Parts: sequence; structure tokens; C-alpha cells
Amino acid sequence: MPRITRFQSTFPNVDLRFQLIPGPVTGELGDVDIAMRYGAPGKTPGRFVMQEAYVPVCAPGYYDDTAREDATLILLESDIPGDPQWTPLDSGQPYRNKLTFSDYSVVVQAALVGQGVALGWLNIVAHWMGQGRLVPASSTVMLPGRECRLQLRQEEGRSPVVSEVADWLLQELHADLSAISASHPELELDSIMKPGNAA
Repeated sequence: MPRITRFQSTFPNVDLRFQLIPGPVTGELGDVDIAMRYGAPGKTPGRFVMQEAYVPVCAPGYYDDTAREDATLILLESDIPGDPQWTPLDSGQPYRNKLTFSDYSVVVQAALVGQGVALGWLNIVAHWMGQGRLVPASSTVMLPGRECRLQLRQEEGRSPVVSEVADWLLQELHADLSAISASHPELELDSIMKPGNAA
């Protein structure tokens, strides 16, 4: 969403229509031109985007107002709070309070306005981290072992602009990830930019 103005400036004649899928992002493309999919390395077709990666994120200054032991965890409804990934503070301290939402966009919004710590999917929160609106809440980066890839409609009947849009999306995301890597070298994000390195 934060890139739409730049997108419209670059592609003034392209209309956007989004199909948002609740739950696991899988399945055939159907009449969609570009889709984002996750899968095992080497087994998922499409243009490589990045290794799937998560990092705990919060608004800058969140811990200035909240003691780390009183931090609130912002959950997506489908997440499993008992999983070990939900104790990612460097101190190992689990979260005392929880906020749960059914929509990941609201999870990100709650983190942006300083309501707690969210597990940030890097391909989604990269823009806000690149802008400094979200910062790592710890140096823990979680790698579930899947790759994120862009899949394009079959060439037959596909407009040439579809490949141009896919190239633009990849350039935008990689620029954000490079900015995060420069600002937060402790995250060691370079490895997630190469296929086949999933843990």
C-alpha cells in the first residue's frame, strides 16, 4: 500500500485489483496476473523474491514507554502463541500481554502506532522498516524454511506490462531490504536474498 503512489506514477495506465487470501497463500493463479506464493526451496515455481523471514518489530521508542517485561505481543488470530518463536526478546522473556486480530494489516497498524510488538513478515513490513517507522524489537530473525516467489500468468494472453510490474515490485522490495540491512546489520539479512539458503 505505501508504494501505490509511486506505482501509479510509473505505470499510469495500469489498474490494480487485489485478491487477498485469508490463511495459507496457495493455489492456482486463475485469472490473476501476478501472485505471491510460499513454498519449499527448489519446489516452488516463479521469480525468487526472498527467503521467508520474520523479525519482531515495534514502533521506535516503544520500549522507552514500556518495560520489556511488560511488552504486549500483537498476534494474528491464526498464530500459535505457545510456539517457541513467540518468546523472541533477546532476554528470552515471554510476552505478558497479548492483542489478537484476524487481519494482518491491523497487526501491522497496531505495531506502527505503538501498541506492542508484532512478528513482522519481512516482505510485508520491509517498507516501514526501511522508513524507520518500525524497528527490530530483537535481533532474532526466524526462517521457517520456505521461499517467497512471484508467479506470473502464463505467457499466452499475458500483457507485456505484467513482467515490467513484477520487475518493479522486486526492485522496490530489494531496495527496502538493503536499507534495513544497512540500518540493522545485526539482523544479517544478506543471506535471505539468495535462493536455497533457507534454514
